[in-house]
Amino acid sequence: MAAERILTPKLAVFLLLVSGVLLTAAYRRWSRPDADTAIAQLRVGDLEGRERRRLWHSLLDQGLASSDRRLRLCAATAALLLADPERYRACLQPLAAAPLMSRSFMIGSRDWDTFSYCPL
Repeated sequence: MAAERILTPKLAVFLLLVSGVLLTAAYRRWSRPDADTAIAQLRVGDLEGRERRRLWHSLLDQGLASSDRRLRLCAATAALLLADPERYRACLQPLAAAPLMSRSFMIGSRDWDTFSYCPL
């Protein structure tokens, strides 16, 4: 009996396609989006809690490193949502903004997990 080939050309092509799809999905899931992409994804609102928090952290880090007023205000909003008053103040300090606002003052909503608005 002749030796059977386990890896045929058709199987190799199929495995290559599957691995490409999996790598693309992994890259999209775990890569850090730029600020505009993060804001757009948060506005859509179709995210799980863990994904939403990852985007808030990304937006907060990018906002702290930026001098853009719009991005710093979005980062301040993300800091409020993450309950991080020190980073909130750090976001607004260069803008000479108002003192720390309470969550109830900003929105009046108890469901902060669905909050996706970014000022300006």
